[in-house]
This record gives sequence, structure tokens and C-alpha cells, in this order.
Amino acid sequence: RNQGLDVDDGTWTQIAGRDAVVDPDEDAAGCDVTVLHRSYLDRRGAPSDELLNVEVEGVPGVGDVCALTTAVATVAVERLPAAP
Repeated sequence: RNQGLDVDDGTWTQIAGRDAVVDPDEDAAGCDVTVLHRSYLDRRGAPSDELLNVEVEGVPGVGDVCALTTAVATVAVERLPAAP
């Protein structure tokens, strides 16, 4: 649970119809993909978000680790329950 995606988190994209951010590591050895699953109000009535985070690190022989991370995130998103 979080306060959503931020413009400073990486490159904005859509994954399986959901807002997402792709953020390669500075050394290009890994990549993080964060996907917005759903927004809701928490117990105090404050806006909050459920996020799916996928992180891939140091995979030998993979040319574009962010493409692999995005592919893994896509499979995961397709298995999430529908967002209300």
C-alpha cells in the first residue's frame, strides 16, 4: 500500500491496461516495475493505492533487463483480480 506512482519513479507506461512505471538501475544490471493495482480510501479515509512491485536483478545473458521485468509484471498483472 502506498501513495501511488510518482513522476520521479521512472518511465510511465501501461501494462495490461494499468498505469505503471519502469525504472532501470543506474548500472543497468536490474530493473524495477511498479504497477497501480487499485486506489481506495484507507481506514482513516485517506487516499491510498495498492501497487504491484516487480524487481529483476543481475540476470546473465539478458540484453534488456527492463523488457524481461515488464514481461514478468505483465503476467502478474493478468492474474490480479479486477480492480473495482
